[in-house]
Parts: sequence; C-alpha cells; structure tokens
Amino acid sequence: VIQGSGRAVIFADMIKTVGEDAPKAISVSAIGSVIVILIAFGFQRAAFGVFLPWLLGVAGLLAFMFLKDIKLNFLNFVTLPITIGIAAEYAHNLMQRYRAEGPDKLYSVVTETGGAVVLCSLTTTIGYLALMLSINRGIVSFGLAAAVGEVICVLAAVLFLPAFLFAMRRRAAARDP
Repeated sequence: VIQGSGRAVIFADMIKTVGEDAPKAISVSAIGSVIVILIAFGFQRAAFGVFLPWLLGVAGLLAFMFLKDIKLNFLNFVTLPITIGIAAEYAHNLMQRYRAEGPDKLYSVVTETGGAVVLCSLTTTIGYLALMLSINRGIVSFGLAAAVGEVICVLAAVLFLPAFLFAMRRRAAARDP
C-alpha cells in the first residue's frame, strides 16, 4: 500500500520492483535458453558449441557493466535477459548450420550464416546506439549496455565459435592421423 505520491515514491517503487523482478527475469531467460539449446541439440557435443559463446557473451556484458560501474536500473536491467537470448540465438544459428553443412564447410558457414547474423546484430546495435542520444540517463544506460551486449554476442558467435570449432577439428585430426 502506497501512502503517498510523487516522484520519490514512484522512483522508490520502481527500484524495489527492479530488485525483485530482475533476478526472476534473468533466471527465466537463462533457463529458457538452456532448454531451447538442449531441445535443439540434445546432450550432444554441438550443444557445447552453443553454450560457450553464450556464456562468453553474457559474461562479457556483465564484465563491461562492472568495469564501467554501470548500476542496474529500471531500464538497463532488461539488457541481461535480452543478451542471454541473443547470445544463445546467434551461436545457435551458426552451430545448426555447421551441423548441417559439416566441418569441411566452416568457411561458408561463417561467411553466409555469420554474415546474416552480423547484419541482424548491426541493425539492432544501431537502434540501441540511437538511444544514447536521449536526455534520459536511464535510456542512455540501456542503449549502451544493450549495444555492448549485442557486439560481444556477435563477436562470440562469429569469431570465437568458428575459431573454437576449427581448433577442435585440428586437434581431432592430430590425434587421428
């Protein structure tokens, strides 16, 4: 029950709501992503190829926010569930194509599917960067965190994942001459 009104009361209520709802939203997003990945790939090695860039993308965003001392607020906390989903989606797209094409087609997987993923990410990143022109610091914080999350996730999927797959293939070839 709110006994008063005004900016301070509304702001306090919003901060309280973020504190209560952010962990729930982040947990549901993470659990949902894990379930989708496991449904798509089962408990096969290919699922590991999705989980690695996914973890790298989310950890990268958290590290950026920590290093830049960006505090969670009622707008930018949404970047965490978004980044969790995006990181899973980008890696999932590349890994599915890699599975369909085979290890010999890694270059075409990266140039074709990776190109589409980069284009998708670029358009989204531009939208997030436009939010940084706002006079509202909360919206600026959201735009920055979301744009950084996008960039880290696309780099994890398009650069890290292919490099990891290439290294694993090379390692397997060295073991089985």
